[in-house]
Amino acid sequence: KGAVVKEEAAEDCYKVVYTKEGHKKRRSYNSGVLRVKEGKGSLYDEEGTHIRLGRNLYVKTKLVPGAELKLFPTLIEVEEVIPVEDFIAGRAFAAAVTTAVEQKPQKPPCKRSARTLLGVGGNG
Repeated sequence: KGAVVKEEAAEDCYKVVYTKEGHKKRRSYNSGVLRVKEGKGSLYDEEGTHIRLGRNLYVKTKLVPGAELKLFPTLIEVEEVIPVEDFIAGRAFAAAVTTAVEQKPQKPPCKRSARTLLGVGGNG
């Protein structure tokens, strides 16, 4: 008998921008990665966290940059194809990792005028 060779599943990864605000006129987009394995798409944010879409996203063809996917209310636009190895190794998310610089929150400017603070003018 011949040996059974398991064929690797077709898998592609894409750098994308997505929004969950498909119903709004002014949308804010986030960067992410779309992984398509065996025709089923999974969306990840730029930190590598899986984004739950609420429904399955099926992709039947290879995607090209500029392609749009709509899974209402989520809209996904493909920016570029990335190697699957980069996704598996986490390099697809490495660009998003930045060191946060701690800054003290700035207080809003005081609305009182100098006259009010010094007690100049007014009644008396």
